Amino acid sequence: MTINQMMYFQTVAREGHMGRSAEKLLIAQPSLSVSMMKLEEELGVTLFDRHGHSLVLTSDGKAFLRHVNRVLEDYRNALEHMSRLAAEHERRIAVGCVASVFYEYLPEKTALFFREEKNRDVKISFDTGITSELIEDLKREKYDFILCSETRDPEIEQVPIIQEPLVLIVPEEGVRGWFGAAGGSEGWKEISRLPLIGYDETSAMGQILKDMAAEEQTVFQFSYRLPDEQSIAAFVESGLGCAIVPDTSVLKKYSVKKILLPRSGYCRKICLTVRKGHKSMGAAGRLAEFLAGTII
Repeated sequence: MTINQMMYFQTVAREGHMGRSAEKLLIAQPSLSVSMMKLEEELGVTLFDRHGHSLVLTSDGKAFLRHVNRVLEDYRNALEHMSRLAAEHERRIAVGCVASVFYEYLPEKTALFFREEKNRDVKISFDTGITSELIEDLKREKYDFILCSETRDPEIEQVPIIQEPLVLIVPEEGVRGWFGAAGGSEGWKEISRLPLIGYDETSAMGQILKDMAAEEQTVFQFSYRLPDEQSIAAFVESGLGCAIVPDTSVLKKYSVKKILLPRSGYCRKICLTVRKGHKSMGAAGRLAEFLAGTII
């Protein structure tokens, strides 16, 4: 049984005539007659008594019509509801982001997105947080998509859009008794002796630093753990320690010195992230496609 069959039945029940019903439904009368016969066969009951060209509902037909009326009312309400939601998706986007994308990348890309005529009425709500919290909110459907660090989670899909090399930052006047990391293992030993400021252990950057230490066979000792580059850079500027952080534009706001790590290749990847198997629709889909197509 299909929605169309129920609509056909409802019309025939109202008109009481196969020919007039076919005209209203804009289908051939033989096709409508066959559809009604198949419906009766499927249900195992007689829906109409035939009196010449007139059709009268049987008691079973009247019982079935009550069900059909409720089903079709729910169906039309569902279509109207989904239509309103689609219109809302066309106008509004909710995006969660790690803080670093707000300083240069996101303002520039958002301005380019709004240059297209079809996007000018779109309203975007941006929110910020750490990667682990953003991902949990994404799973709860708070956001259409998020921009966060690359991470291991089987419930999400990620497309890298930004690659940020990692650097060591120290107070602008340097660190007393330390002259800068040498190459290779000696350089990592020097860094491991520094008073370091790190990220929350459960964060994506916390995991990156943990993996880095294991790869370089060293141990980092952290005096403080903070949520993001901005707070870390502020602590470093105040002389409270040094830190390994992504080389982002926010560092320009602080009096810190950037030093290359003893080995290059370490970086943080910022990814456009969606729930696995989920396709962003409407304006959110256009923005996601725009960002994913402008990888830097």
